[in-house]
Amino acid sequence: PHVAVGGTFDHLHIGHKILLTATILAATKKLTCGLSADALLEKKKYKEFLESYRVREINALLFLRKVRKDIIIEFSPIADKYGPTAVDESIRALVVSQETLNGSEDLNTLRAKKGFPPMRIMAIDLVALTEDTV
Repeated sequence: PHVAVGGTFDHLHIGHKILLTATILAATKKLTCGLSADALLEKKKYKEFLESYRVREINALLFLRKVRKDIIIEFSPIADKYGPTAVDESIRALVVSQETLNGSEDLNTLRAKKGFPPMRIMAIDLVALTEDTV
């Protein structure tokens, strides 16, 4: 299926890599990566330390290409909470972290109003290392 993921993906770290890996492994043909547009990050704390949209896009693309080379990868700027999932009817699945799972059902409600098919929501557990788990 055509699978989507979204985020800021600033200073790509292991949590981002887990999410991106799960997304590209779930895709069979195309991956759409919604990337927070610079304008959306204007009010973010410590915004002066954020990487530019282009740097975040390149870093995510380089990582994704290490995982798979046979998938079409498209980046789309996110200017609102819905991103490309609200306008691209062909997206069939959305990969989210547990932290963003609650908001993802709103997307299917919006898609239904537009006559789009619902997306399968795939929630990924991002395990944090603590003293108890090491």
